[in-house]
Amino acid sequence: MVGDHLGWRLAVTAAAGVLAVAAAVAALVVGPFPLPLWETVAALAVPQRAPDAARFIVAELRVPRLVSGAGAGVALGVAAALLQVAWRGPVADVRLWGMGGAAMLGAVAAGALASASTPPAAVAALVVVGAVAGAVGAGLVVWPLLRRRGRAGGGGFVVAAGVAVDVACTGAAVAVAVLSVPDAAMVDVSRVVVGATPAVSELAVPVGGAALVLGVAGVAVAWLLPRPAPDAARVVAWAVAGLLCGAAVAVAGPVALAGLAAAGGAWLLVGEHPGWVAAVAAPLGAAVVLACDVAGRVVAPPLEVSAGYLTGAAGLAVAVAVAAAGRRARVAA
Repeated sequence: MVGDHLGWRLAVTAAAGVLAVAAAVAALVVGPFPLPLWETVAALAVPQRAPDAARFIVAELRVPRLVSGAGAGVALGVAAALLQVAWRGPVADVRLWGMGGAAMLGAVAAGALASASTPPAAVAALVVVGAVAGAVGAGLVVWPLLRRRGRAGGGGFVVAAGVAVDVACTGAAVAVAVLSVPDAAMVDVSRVVVGATPAVSELAVPVGGAALVLGVAGVAVAWLLPRPAPDAARVVAWAVAGLLCGAAVAVAGPVALAGLAAAGGAWLLVGEHPGWVAAVAAPLGAAVVLACDVAGRVVAPPLEVSAGYLTGAAGLAVAVAVAAAGRRARVAA
């Protein structure tokens, strides 16, 4: 893990931003309907002059997935950075606190309340409120365990409890999703369980954009947190993480361990400062989700692999790297 050198931290933040931009470009160009780069640019810059097919592919398919993936990635990365503060450790993710599965359950249950005549804006509001309520509810279950047990001797128990909550809520979310539609085959189980950017959704851009804005605001919160964080600051970090988790899940599902991949990687690169970790985790989270979404489009054609499977693998790899770095630091001390 790198020390406190300002130049290095600025360079890492800039590099994470470049990765996010590169992943965004790939998200616009790569997919089951290949487009030359010039047609993609034309469809974005002068859509009235672009071919109808190119305009549809870019505006209706690629842009919604780009915005939803970027928004979810930023929100989940910053949420995990804030949970590092609450947990007082680098291996943190909304799925490890039960927040991801609970947010999905809240989103699915809230969406089931809507009817065919419910306006799209009202549906979006219901889903977001349900997701945030689910995430906060899961935090209310795990937080007392964290305070009572702490990390010393009880950290494994807290993680196990959080994962148990997440698994139970995810299973319930699948059940609610299946029971709330007339044809169970219509349910995208992968999106409910591991998360995926929506293929077609008129809510992807507004909700994804909101998640992106909230993620940026979360970075500001991380910079304002005192070090070391007292219990009051940890509660603030947890509450904001719940809000970000709800926004991300509402648009892309509980994208598995994307936050851990981003915030854990940021911790390895820039150290423990929550502001710097969040500043790097925001663009890195967007890059991780978008890159995994793009990879999922091409890894097994003509099928698509949900981004959550790939982000889960990335998160596990980062968790191993973080654990190894922690062991080396303890040995060196």
